[in-house]
Amino acid sequence: MKSLFFCLSLVFLFVAGQSASADGLGINMGIELLQQVPLGENYSVKPTLIISNNSDKANTFVLSTIKPSTGLGTTLGYSDLPELGWISFEKKEMQIPANSSDSVRVYLSIPKEDRYYNRHWSVYISVAGKPGSSTITLACYPKILIETESQQSSNQKNVALLGLEPSVVKFENVQPGKPNLKKIKIYNNSDKKQVYGISVLGSESCVEKRIFSTPGYNWIPDSSWVKLYTGKLSSGKSTPFRINVGANKSLSLKLEVNLPKDKQYKKWEGIILVESDEGLSNFVRLYIEPELNTK
Repeated sequence: MKSLFFCLSLVFLFVAGQSASADGLGINMGIELLQQVPLGENYSVKPTLIISNNSDKANTFVLSTIKPSTGLGTTLGYSDLPELGWISFEKKEMQIPANSSDSVRVYLSIPKEDRYYNRHWSVYISVAGKPGSSTITLACYPKILIETESQQSSNQKNVALLGLEPSVVKFENVQPGKPNLKKIKIYNNSDKKQVYGISVLGSESCVEKRIFSTPGYNWIPDSSWVKLYTGKLSSGKSTPFRINVGANKSLSLKLEVNLPKDKQYKKWEGIILVESDEGLSNFVRLYIEPELNTK
């Protein structure tokens, strides 16, 4: 998934497209979405990063990583990758001849620990001209959005300040007009009570908030397909609504999906967005897959 990215040539350029260039420097990455990233593996980021030196002189480029919160820009629902050392490069420095390109593999290695399931992180890769190798400063900053494996377990330790479990909820073989029920859990791992806004996002709101869809799925056109229950005896709530969760406490929400009869032949995706009054945000991907033999 590619969208917006930064390039720098004395000043920042904010451009939309599939590749970036800045007075002689080009890359093939924009924003890359990595989903269900496995833990405990040396995961190869796709696509392979291609760096193009479009100038008439040879240049040396240095690769590094930057946390979004340092100033390049954060993304709704994602926090900083906690350890920049989890990103590694096949080569950290590349000398590229004039009007030539070279490629480099980027790897992501997240330790296999329960606390790293159901996480959403982001990180920038810096592709920068080495000081002294060019007469001007060149740099591009593709962004990597990381969604780790989704898991739900009673033994799991969720330590995110605003944690959600699982991060993906799938409704399979859904019969149109028949309610389907599942649960998610919200964790407030801060030392004070938090107020969270809960929303269900579909096509227009996901595009507006720059949340990328999962390949093969269509955004739900109507958030009313989903209702949430805050307790055993509560009635179903349409979103948005607000909810209180005590310090170091968790709360279960029951999800009810009701697929209209005229929407039965597509695979649908919605987003359950949770936002705190203090600016934290996280989300759950909701997949709705109709029964294949429905007539």
